[in-house]
Amino acid sequence: MIKGRPLKAINTFYNKQRSCLQSKLQANHNQSNSPKLKKLTHIHVGS
Repeated sequence: MIKGRPLKAINTFYNKQRSCLQSKLQANHNQSNSPKLKKLTHIHVGS
């Protein structure tokens, strides 16, 4: 069994970070990906 509350907190943090990075990229550079975004996703997925 896995407790869902800590997992949900991690996922919520990831989603907020990703959203913030993506909005900055779209506003400033009209891009969809960056090294920071790739690193965040790599850490979240764990691969």
